[in-house]
Amino acid sequence: MADFPVHIAQAQHNEGLAIFLLDKPFFDWSITACFYSAIHFFEARLFFDANDNSNKHSESSIPAGLDGKFKYSSHSWRAKQIQESYPREAWKAFRSLKEASETARYLSHYINIKEKTVHFEKVPSFDIFRIENSKFAVEKDLSSFKNALKIELLEFLYSLDIITANPIQGPFIVDKILLNFNNKENFLSQTKESLREYLSKENADLLVNQLSLKGHSLKE
Repeated sequence: MADFPVHIAQAQHNEGLAIFLLDKPFFDWSITACFYSAIHFFEARLFFDANDNSNKHSESSIPAGLDGKFKYSSHSWRAKQIQESYPREAWKAFRSLKEASETARYLSHYINIKEKTVHFEKVPSFDIFRIENSKFAVEKDLSSFKNALKIELLEFLYSLDIITANPIQGPFIVDKILLNFNNKENFLSQTKESLREYLSKENADLLVNQLSLKGHSLKE
């Protein structure tokens, strides 16, 4: 099972490829790179949101039927989790990337999902998409997805080693911060006293101590 920094590194690697391809003849592949970047950003977020260690990866939590077979594919189960458990903006951006990348890869897209009516393109993907479509995938869809999942804030919280410092209270502290703040700047603009609205004195002290150890501080 990949750890948080591994998923983040792979997500950023894929995102870098997506950006690199924007001014290349293979710009249509940029959309697919964006989609696979989004998958790893989601898996990184899930690493913190999972209720137990066995579900820290979407593929390890796919439900099975009475016949022992999985009810969903890994992609459909991941999409279902994003749609049902995360902000609407996350699902909207992820769906856009998923559908565009499927067209880019398979030259097809659903006209009617319920009836499974599929339209097959008559030209290759580099004639279907334009560079503007790839730029939109990178600068709008992937960016919106990362913001909706609060990836920047998650990376910062992970760097503080809060969970390592206190495996019992650390996950609770991270969860509270993710629930109440949108980004790193918003979080660091708080005072220790204002954090007491969300955390006990003991947990606030732990958080401030970890911030100090890593060279950061809250607002005075």
